[in-house]
Amino acid sequence: MCVNAMDVRNPAINADCPDVSLVYDNGSYYMVSTTMHLSPGAPIMRSTDLIHWEIVSYVYDRVASDEKRYSLEDPDGDTAYGQGQWAASLKKHGGKFYCYFVCNRTGGFLYEADRPEGPWRLKSTPGFFHDASLLFDDDGRVYIFSNQGNIDELKPDLSGVKEGGLHMRNVVGYGEGEEKGLLEGSSVFKKDGWYYLMMISMDWSIPGRLRREVCYRSRTLDNPKWEYKVILETPFETYGGVGQGCAVEGPAGQWSAIIFQDRGGVGRVPCVMPIRWVDGWPMCGDADGKIPNNTAKPYPDLHGIVGSDDFASSALDLRWQWNHNPVDAAWSLVAHPGWLRLTTVRPVANLFLAPNTLTQRTVGPESSGVVKLDASGMKDGDHAGLAAFNGDSAVIAVVKEGGKKFVVMTEEHCVFPKGTHKVERVDAVEHGRAELKGDTVWLRVRCNFRPGTDWAEADWSEDGLVWHRLGKRVKTPFDYLRFFMGTRFALFNYATKTAGGHVDFDKFVFDCEEHERPVAKFHDFKMASSINAGSPLFPGMAPDPAITRKGNDYYLANSSFSYYPGIPVWHSTDLENWDFSGYALSRPSQLNIGEGVGLSAGVFAPDIKYNPYNDTFYLIVTVIGDRGNVVLKCKDPAKGWSDPIKVPVGGIDPSFFFEDDKTAWILNNDDAPDGKAEYPGHRTVRMRKYDLVKDEVVPGTERIIINKGVNPAEKPIWCEGPHLYKIDGTYYVMTAEGGTAQNHSEVIWRSDKVEGPYSPCPVNPILTQRDIKNSIVTSAGHADIFQTPQGDWKAVFLGIMPYRRSGRDWCPIGRSTFLLPVKWIGEGESRQPIILDKGKEIELGPPKRLVEKDSFKSSELDPMWFQIRTPKSKWYSTGDGLAIEARGTSIYERGNPSCLLRWLKSSHFAAEVKVDFTPVEATSIAGLVVYQNEQCNYVLGVAKDRIILKKHDKNGESVLASTGRSGSAPVRLKTEMHEDVIRFFFKSGGSWRQIGGDEDAKILTTDYAGGFTAAAIGLYAGRN
Repeated sequence: MCVNAMDVRNPAINADCPDVSLVYDNGSYYMVSTTMHLSPGAPIMRSTDLIHWEIVSYVYDRVASDEKRYSLEDPDGDTAYGQGQWAASLKKHGGKFYCYFVCNRTGGFLYEADRPEGPWRLKSTPGFFHDASLLFDDDGRVYIFSNQGNIDELKPDLSGVKEGGLHMRNVVGYGEGEEKGLLEGSSVFKKDGWYYLMMISMDWSIPGRLRREVCYRSRTLDNPKWEYKVILETPFETYGGVGQGCAVEGPAGQWSAIIFQDRGGVGRVPCVMPIRWVDGWPMCGDADGKIPNNTAKPYPDLHGIVGSDDFASSALDLRWQWNHNPVDAAWSLVAHPGWLRLTTVRPVANLFLAPNTLTQRTVGPESSGVVKLDASGMKDGDHAGLAAFNGDSAVIAVVKEGGKKFVVMTEEHCVFPKGTHKVERVDAVEHGRAELKGDTVWLRVRCNFRPGTDWAEADWSEDGLVWHRLGKRVKTPFDYLRFFMGTRFALFNYATKTAGGHVDFDKFVFDCEEHERPVAKFHDFKMASSINAGSPLFPGMAPDPAITRKGNDYYLANSSFSYYPGIPVWHSTDLENWDFSGYALSRPSQLNIGEGVGLSAGVFAPDIKYNPYNDTFYLIVTVIGDRGNVVLKCKDPAKGWSDPIKVPVGGIDPSFFFEDDKTAWILNNDDAPDGKAEYPGHRTVRMRKYDLVKDEVVPGTERIIINKGVNPAEKPIWCEGPHLYKIDGTYYVMTAEGGTAQNHSEVIWRSDKVEGPYSPCPVNPILTQRDIKNSIVTSAGHADIFQTPQGDWKAVFLGIMPYRRSGRDWCPIGRSTFLLPVKWIGEGESRQPIILDKGKEIELGPPKRLVEKDSFKSSELDPMWFQIRTPKSKWYSTGDGLAIEARGTSIYERGNPSCLLRWLKSSHFAAEVKVDFTPVEATSIAGLVVYQNEQCNYVLGVAKDRIILKKHDKNGESVLASTGRSGSAPVRLKTEMHEDVIRFFFKSGGSWRQIGGDEDAKILTTDYAGGFTAAAIGLYAGRN
């Protein structure tokens, strides 16, 4: 590895692997880490490049001393949680390898081996030295460094401290200089006649102080005060500083460092970096002292440290560790060949006292574990299953009670009395339960360790195909006072009544966000829809339209909520023919809608306006779940927009009015005066002056210009979507009123001055359909008016085109954009615009068939496809079909699943696509999705050996139909919708066959699902 040009995605190990110590030998690096209360302990890992690691041995099998505590059998309930093996030192000397570590509250242990792969032999117990590091000096003398700069000489046979030898205290001057907080984690080496001592430093009393790595050096060991330098102090991603690790010399004199960082629930993760020798100091990081991090690369594959296991071997895979010492007679890989059998040993009160819990690391940023469990051997009172295991655990278990079996999801919090490691009690909260009819069940736990998350959730399945979410997400934070360890996957079986019951686990399947994914190929997408020509202007999801004009060019923008890219912008020169200009928010730096943000949050009601005074286009918009209200600018909408400029404007629906080349006004929907609403929906319109030169709101210019609405006595609601115009010397403020449902309307005020006061015009509303029973178009409002080059006035606005069943309106396509002429009535102070006379119905254009096709042969994806929330990486490619990685995120959760969507434009449509997908695991699926939101959708997909039709609505997930799939040939999938009925079909080498029946399409409407977004057709590959 060329450390001077290190090209790596850090952390190198995105899993719990703290307190590392390394040696280099014969072409390989060897590393030891802390595993505390787990058994076997002190894992030895091997790598040839410092990036890809595998576990090759453990220094010890079990802690033999203090057996009761390390085996969860202490009569007082004491345990070794957060204790056990800490901070080992790995060294090579005289052809042998040595590893020293302490077991807290037990003692210090020194092991010896002829090779790192073992076997390891206990050589001595030389004493307890905290966070120690061995040094075999050139003259044959041996030293151990510990605590805050202590040095003790050991006997030549390493059996203990040498009497009369060198014994120095605090050679680093701890407490005298800059380092007065945490200072520990010794790592010592010698180079060019200098002794170097690396340590971690952290001082929480200094605001802004980062965790850092410091170094002390001296020409002699007996120097009472060594020289000092900070060798690494840099934030890394969003987790603060990096500290505690070691330096290692590799081939050709190349030096590197591996130093860990605390990352919350996943644990403490090692980062690899080059060392630059500067004036004799080992400076860590790249040329700028930063952690190298090529984010274009995936995280390194950790299959040698974590991974799946089919339990077909006669020996337990090295990636597993027991929670405390195991009871060897109570587990077996041969009692049921190909399965792991766990037999209960003794009744215990809870999972945290259960013997023989088998664990494996979790991995960031996301990972999941799936296991098949045979519960036929359980006894009453037994609990067996899978957990995200830590001091705060998410547990899904089969529980046998009264002769019945239940799948139960619990959140379990282990409580220690202060200053002890005794399990005083476990606060367990049951979040979900379902009766298990048979003896076999699949259990799944998924963990998320992205910044600010640290949660786990659980699912179960009776066939490994159809999964059911159970309970809720549970926080799994890192806790220094209890386990002091990252969250682990855990397989367990414990008795609460009678010992002797057993369960068998088959094929634990590990998956993580960075693993190689099965890829689905999609070909020849086609969708035919029945729409109306000309009116609406944009059928389907096109809400909250705003429009502007520069010369003969019109640009129109719509809301996009939590979909990515955001804010579609359309261009026309005649208001009839429109081409797509691009998305205003097309980069993650512009729009970062993260997981957990609801679909009806995100991008609300953009206003696009051309300012002729400075020849610049402006767009102002609310982005809920990201930056709030922001401004973007450009000279040409087709060439992209600037990054957002955040403005201190509250509320929603901001808009611009330009006075000249320096000054503008921002209007927005905002809180009631002083935040004291007199009734639900009581809102105001506020305005603020905006400096176009400085791109900032002018302080002290905020004022309320509209309170409540046109007729305050009637308690009007939601005066929103405000626009300000200056027409023939008069200022007009136009807003929507009544909410965006069937009482929606557009109203208007006027004033002689820009800052008001504003008075309602004589005729209001100027647009509504609420007074027309069973109108073809409902909910009309949220308008923007504009003038053509010919002097005519027109308006764009939103409306809904429902179908009716059982006296109710249903609409799957959301809010469309309409265009109507504007007429002017009255004279003088009574002059005002009217978009549509009261009682007049909005007309639709004649029927028209719209066909959309995509062969996916272009190297660029058709921009009409969009994603759910902002992606963290690119998981699709196009050119030779559309290739989509079947990632772990599913469409049933609030994340960024591997799903590309395009809007439905009619409640009468048919769509089809060819799917080429042959996954190895039954947990993957790829196909068509008709998507309203995470809770309301249909999936017609190709799985490992089946074609499956699934429905998800407010009652949960259900499989409507499933049929076998022969071979691996591509399958064509099709769906047809006719208002409230949707049907699904597949074809594999023959004619079309229907799967399922006439299904309910009403679940795809906002009238059922709620929210603001329309339904979409999608191509999906992901978790089944």
